Amino acid sequence: MTYRGDPSLIGRDRSAWLRAIYRKLPPIFLAGTKVEFPIYPFNRRAVAFHEAGHVVLGSVFSLPITSAVVHEKPDDTGEAGKIHMDLEGIQRRAASVDEDKIPHAMLQEAALEIAAMYVAGHLAMLYHYQHRIDGWLDIDDLDYRNARSVLRKAFHSDLPLYFCHRLAQAVLAETWDWVSAIAAVLETKGEIDIGESKIQARELAAIQAELAAQAAPRIFLGGFDGQ
Repeated sequence: MTYRGDPSLIGRDRSAWLRAIYRKLPPIFLAGTKVEFPIYPFNRRAVAFHEAGHVVLGSVFSLPITSAVVHEKPDDTGEAGKIHMDLEGIQRRAASVDEDKIPHAMLQEAALEIAAMYVAGHLAMLYHYQHRIDGWLDIDDLDYRNARSVLRKAFHSDLPLYFCHRLAQAVLAETWDWVSAIAAVLETKGEIDIGESKIQARELAAIQAELAAQAAPRIFLGGFDGQ
């Protein structure tokens, strides 16, 4: 089962599809090779793909992402894009759950999926530039600090970060048309609500035609610090 360009399948066949992906992945504690982040143009399109990677992984894993934005230009902190999450909803659900009654394996699986969502931004940008990595990115930014923090709480180690890279890459490969559609909306409109991420084919075609008629994407100056 593939989710390529068909987000309507999310929920109906999600469990079986994810199990098939998990079966192809390496052991959770297999240590991959550290890889430095390649140098690529830092432009609005790249940031749009970065945020789209977060949105799609969040949707696949049923994480409470509500929207994403791409700024006209990086703000004073260097942030060029952002996802928004329903943090109050998370806190309400967490307060109603007795963590001691949740099997530890379920907490670990949730941590892997949350960490995969965080690393998916950079991986989606690399995928856009047709660059695949065999190891794991050695990056010190907010996304990766969040991913490591989540893994350390569940596993007392961030060694599963390589596994999360492979998980994110596998999901992105299966959902790339969906990622591209969301990135197109973010590049042209600057924002997207999660309810709008299931874009109809005719809408996507119109957006892609608009992008094709535009000049090359604008270059942002400075280092990449998307979220």
